[in-house]
Amino acid sequence: MILSHLESAGVELEGYWDRDNPVSGDLKDEVSLHEGRAHEWAGEHPGSECGYNDWEALSQFMRQSYPDRVTAECGMHVHLGAPDLATRDWFYNPEFMHRIHTALRRCALDYQIHLSTKRWLECRIQTGRSTPRGSVWCKPNDWTLSDPRDQDRYVQLNAKAWCDYRKTVELRLLPMAKGGPGEAIRMVRAVLVTANRWLQASGPTVSGVITVPAGLSLTPSRRPYHSEISLGF
Repeated sequence: MILSHLESAGVELEGYWDRDNPVSGDLKDEVSLHEGRAHEWAGEHPGSECGYNDWEALSQFMRQSYPDRVTAECGMHVHLGAPDLATRDWFYNPEFMHRIHTALRRCALDYQIHLSTKRWLECRIQTGRSTPRGSVWCKPNDWTLSDPRDQDRYVQLNAKAWCDYRKTVELRLLPMAKGGPGEAIRMVRAVLVTANRWLQASGPTVSGVITVPAGLSLTPSRRPYHSEISLGF
């Protein structure tokens, strides 16, 4: 498992790769040639989206495949394994996103993160874009919509990405790191640690004895909506 409770994860990388970069040979089917700079491949490297269940393998992919150049318009999409709809719905929670925001802001303060990366991250958290005039790629979720299928695709937590052949939720919040793969790995690790803790707290066990009056039966209840869940670590 990627951590103790999160069973798998993946990262999509956006940016520009030099054509003589050995990695670029694997990118031709995944990205398009950037018209402005003929020596580059431009686009998105999907990696294995959610095919990693080991942190070392995932971080090695990021080191080896990180773009040679990134801009404010480039982002990292972190895919969190959600093997069933119950896990997907557990991630779809404003409290979870608040903890993601907190973890990333703390990461930006605790490590030597490039100033541009910090600015892009904070702007994306607040507005969904990396710069005041940039495109909106990850707008804040509308938590009045209780069903994730009603959300737009371009939101910070895209639970709509979950489907039969790709059982993940997509976190679109992260910018690419101006300072290189080391910064990117730190931010992704902050996300995965937070997601792992969230899953760890999702299955509290209650023990005790319940006396049921004669003639009364107990039936399973529905899973609570996110507005009814209150957790504390």
